[in-house]
Amino acid sequence: MADGPDLCALWWSLFARRLWGAGARPEWHDEAACADQPELFYSKSGKWAHNVEDARKVCNACPVRTECLRDVIGWESARSMPSAAIAGVAGGMTAEERKTLYSRFKVKPSGRPPRSPKNPQ
Repeated sequence: MADGPDLCALWWSLFARRLWGAGARPEWHDEAACADQPELFYSKSGKWAHNVEDARKVCNACPVRTECLRDVIGWESARSMPSAAIAGVAGGMTAEERKTLYSRFKVKPSGRPPRSPKNPQ
C-alpha cells in the first residue's frame, strides 16, 4: 500500500464508500483533523489501528467531530450489520463505546428497537 497522500486518499475513499456508498463525500471531510493522519485510524494491514488514545486526541481537536460522529452513528444504525462489523474510532468514540450507546438506547445496529411483546414489529 502506498504512503503519504496516496494512503490518505485511499483511506478517505474507503471511509466515504463505507458511509455513503456511491454517494458524494460530504463537504465536512475537507475540514476533518484526521484527513492527513489515516494511519491512526486505519493501518496498512487493513485492520483498524490500535492506538485509540492518539486517535481520540485527533478527534477531540477536530472542528467536525460532531458531523463525523453523527454520520457514523447514522450509517451503523441504518443498516443491518453484525456487531463485529462496527469498528474503529469515529467522532472520538470507539466501536465498543458506540455499541454500548446503541445498547443503552435499545437500538440494534440495524436501527430498529428490539422486539418485545409490547413492540412486536
